Amino acid sequence: MLIILLVIIQSYDCRVFKIYNSDFIPNGGNILLKSIPEYSNRLVECLSECESSSLCLYTRMNESDCSLYSTINQFTTPMSPNVFIYKKIFENNGLMHYWPIISSSVGEIIGGKNLYDGVNVDFVPDRFGNENSAIRFRDGFIKVPPLFIRDSFTFTSWFRILNLTFNARILEFGNGVDNNNIILVFCHDLNGKPFFSIVNQNEWNNVVISNTVFQIGRWYHIAFGVGGNRTFLYIDSKFDIETIGPGMPKNINRTINYFGGTDWNNAFKAYLEMDEIKIYERSLSESEIQNEYLN
Repeated sequence: MLIILLVIIQSYDCRVFKIYNSDFIPNGGNILLKSIPEYSNRLVECLSECESSSLCLYTRMNESDCSLYSTINQFTTPMSPNVFIYKKIFENNGLMHYWPIISSSVGEIIGGKNLYDGVNVDFVPDRFGNENSAIRFRDGFIKVPPLFIRDSFTFTSWFRILNLTFNARILEFGNGVDNNNIILVFCHDLNGKPFFSIVNQNEWNNVVISNTVFQIGRWYHIAFGVGGNRTFLYIDSKFDIETIGPGMPKNINRTINYFGGTDWNNAFKAYLEMDEIKIYERSLSESEIQNEYLN
């Protein structure tokens, strides 16, 4: 159990939070929520608020209030004996990379894999109307740093299609054309159906073409992944389609990666918006995918 150094001693599960050892506290510009919990339960209530929020990574507690933060990239206020910061721990659920897209930032807040070199990319409101909290591609893309992707993973994201463009990518990870690629297309052959495949040496393995026809302008939650010999796809937390086959991705570092982009000449750049992008290093269960969708 985690021992809390406050006037009233409380305890909380150390598998979820740990004391963040820093000389500074986050800048108020990154705040998600500020509340004043009941005095006797303020720590437990504060950490519970953070645990239930997919955006919250840090909590700041003092004698009077609780603040939740999604990032700790900026520091302005010195730490004091009466201020405590707790960091959410992700090891148990396998969350490996997370791009929350908040306040015009494409920073990755777990592994430091910040997006870069965007082309025809800007920031727009997310599905809740929060300004500069989603990225928009208009015949564009953004690069993703090298990622080590294993043969078991799950990708989740919220996205909205702006135009149906031939074989346009949600993501493409690999080492160049036809070299250990993981490809997720939001518009297969202009039919508005998502498409997934693992490509290597001119072999398109574990091909999955969705049963769902996406509507332009509507937000969707997508979850796709692999595990064992299964490749699966969920739309808005509902099972869509799966395939069983041996062509799992190799456990290697992939160095040429995009959201919205591709190295193939026969595919167009993306017209879509994306938010809340996550990669887990394991295959999520149906209930976990539903929880991602609801939170």
